[in-house]
Amino acid sequence: MERIHSSIIRGFGIGMALCCSTGHPFAQNVTIDREPVPVKYYRMPDEPLDASYKTYSTEVVAYSGDLIRSGITVASLESEYLTLDGYTKDQHDGDVSLQATVSDFTVFSERREFRQSKSKDKAGKEVITTHYWIEVKYALPVSMTVRDRRGYVLDDRFIFTLTDQRTYNTPSYKSISDLDSYWRINRTRQFSELHKSMLTEAFRKINETVNNTFGYRRITNENARFETIGKKKHLEYDKYRKAYDTIKKGFALMDPDKSLDAVRSAVEPALTFYQNQEKVYPSTDKDLLKLKHICLYNLALAYFWLEDFDQATEFANATLSLDDKDRDTKRLLEEIDEVKISIERANKKSRHQYQIDRT
Repeated sequence: MERIHSSIIRGFGIGMALCCSTGHPFAQNVTIDREPVPVKYYRMPDEPLDASYKTYSTEVVAYSGDLIRSGITVASLESEYLTLDGYTKDQHDGDVSLQATVSDFTVFSERREFRQSKSKDKAGKEVITTHYWIEVKYALPVSMTVRDRRGYVLDDRFIFTLTDQRTYNTPSYKSISDLDSYWRINRTRQFSELHKSMLTEAFRKINETVNNTFGYRRITNENARFETIGKKKHLEYDKYRKAYDTIKKGFALMDPDKSLDAVRSAVEPALTFYQNQEKVYPSTDKDLLKLKHICLYNLALAYFWLEDFDQATEFANATLSLDDKDRDTKRLLEEIDEVKISIERANKKSRHQYQIDRT
């Protein structure tokens, strides 16, 4: 009986070896890696403007000469930060006006602080060292207002108020005289740098707020992450890598200002591969389920970026049926809904080649 049992085991091992030698993935461990694929598109606005609006104008109101002392000009703030993506700037009479108001750079306090530390010298005697520095508390109120050509206020908010105080500490010195000498020389320059830093931070926030709310931001630095087999020794590795490479090469054709047709054609072989492959894996082996997951998830993700949202939803739900706790797939389903709604809200057909009608 022992001899028969051994022959069965040997036969099973030979069968597995034959299975593997023919490229069948049964009984092979599967790890999943996520690889980046660049994507490019226009982000739809949260609150689309009237479809008849084509232009915008800008204004920076500064109440004091502090703006000049910061080393930044009104013209540079307007050109670099007061922009409305997707619209044409009209110097004086835009359909939408963007106004930023900069109040005084206010220093609330400058006070000398100190701390003491204890140590021992070579003789073991306790030594007390005092460190002195200047603590500065300051603020820069900045607000923004967006109006349309009818005079309606579309947005009005403070970016920073007087209560948004910041704290700056000078380098520390071991003597008050050294600290006072440093601060006497560097005080004016340091105030200018603090002013400039807070001012540019405020205007970056204005730019982000305005364009997320009303603009069509051109996104070209984002990645989607497609799944592939992690271990090169897996018998199916090359096939899945080829499919990923096809997706990556096809998505390289993606351009916010162009149709997705060329991308769809280029990635079709990979989509066909995933659809054919996922059908051959039974739902009885955890490693085969991982391969099935790769296929279904990648199909959902690809169709999402190709803006076939019905197909994307179908494959995402199929992926979720393999693991109802899959957070990435749940997030993808949420994103599908969000993007569909954003395109409909903006009354566009796509996040690509949307182009505002400027006639």
